Amino acid sequence: MALEGTERRANRAAVQGWDYNQAKEEQLWHLERRSKTPAEIVNILCNTPPFRPNGEGIQRINVGPPGKPIEYVTLLDGFRTQIFLEAGLLGQGLAQRGYDQHMNFAEKTQEAIATKGGQRIRVPAATLTAPQSTPVETAHEDMIHDAQLDYYGKRLATCSSDRTIKIFDVIDGEKKGAGVTLRGHSGPVWQVAWGHPKYGNILASCSYDGKVFIWKEQAPPSGAAAGSWTKIKEYAAHSASVNSVSWAPHELGAIVACGSSDGKISVLTFENDGKWNVEQFDGHVGGCTAVSWAPATLPGSLINPSTTATPNASSAPAANQQQPASPPSVKRFVSAGCDNKVKIWVHKPSSPSGSSAWQLEETLDGHSDWVRDVAWAPNIGLPRSYIATASQDKTVCVWTKDSPGARWEKTTLEGGSGEGNKFFPDVVWRASWSLAGNILAVSCGDGKVTLWKENLKGGWECVSEMTS
Repeated sequence: MALEGTERRANRAAVQGWDYNQAKEEQLWHLERRSKTPAEIVNILCNTPPFRPNGEGIQRINVGPPGKPIEYVTLLDGFRTQIFLEAGLLGQGLAQRGYDQHMNFAEKTQEAIATKGGQRIRVPAATLTAPQSTPVETAHEDMIHDAQLDYYGKRLATCSSDRTIKIFDVIDGEKKGAGVTLRGHSGPVWQVAWGHPKYGNILASCSYDGKVFIWKEQAPPSGAAAGSWTKIKEYAAHSASVNSVSWAPHELGAIVACGSSDGKISVLTFENDGKWNVEQFDGHVGGCTAVSWAPATLPGSLINPSTTATPNASSAPAANQQQPASPPSVKRFVSAGCDNKVKIWVHKPSSPSGSSAWQLEETLDGHSDWVRDVAWAPNIGLPRSYIATASQDKTVCVWTKDSPGARWEKTTLEGGSGEGNKFFPDVVWRASWSLAGNILAVSCGDGKVTLWKENLKGGWECVSEMTS
């Protein structure tokens, strides 16, 4: 990302008639510079008010010679940055190519002010400050094990050892109304997961009772504000506690994976005929603690979709056949277990012998105790993939893979006090990625949640800390 010279910007401002203020421009641009890729920067700009795609304050202009497109993203006349989308730059830290002026609307300043056509435009401070926690009274009668916001961030689902699930409306970060209580499990409910809204308001839950429930909100009757929740699927094929449940990316269909203490993993797929197809296979000796789906888009498909084939495809297209416009997809997820291992599973066509369509692709061995959680980072098709693992051994590992053919490399976060201390103060229970896949949240047994981000040198730094 490069900025125009100060004198040139001032001259252009005078010619075009917009108010140029160097101090305000620097305040806007010289925020925390930790974004690693141009795609991250574009994602941040397109999701931070008032910078909206095709709306106020943002304009996309594609220029450059054939084969080497350069995309300009113009923000508030005069605030222009060059986002280089050359294939050679995508997926790499810009510092490797000499571009060291990165930005991230995250911290450092309380607000940034710019002008456009004489009108002052203010970036809300809420988008620039460290995250703030808001307590929510759930009225659960026992320990809460999980809390998940839906796709739009408008509903909060919680589950507890009191064997219930509660759903609340959330407005401006605060709970509204008494909410809805779902009952049906006969043991502690460990986890809940929202499905994509294209399938309706749908929620999956798993419990110590060995069951997985799929709940769906029915259309509200005429004049009613909200509909009633109904259990549409009960899966009880596991012989022990079901510890984790996770929906696949919506591009793959209505598919949910669950891991159990009996060591088995189940994948439930909702078919077009209205029935659920079930696949179950052995996952981890001693039990499976967590599952997480990989992004549907194959790594690297954004850069070179023509050379990235879909593993599920039965045959390659002819040489003169036009490639599909959408990137190829693949069914893949990662699981963690009591065998201290992390395993990556990929879906392959069933063999004539009837063997499972889910096959072990790779095993990641880097923890010395149970792996409590695993999270695969979102990806829009860039070459690099990230997996985070949290363990009973008080460590968190981030596994990276630079290209589909590369090996997974492990980096252990320095969660303890003092330089080089890789041990968190207590057991690490959960790890979760931001929607952009560039910030990792870690929940530790000491009651703290820390946020981590990769720096330009490939190391991971704690950028924020929240205490319950």
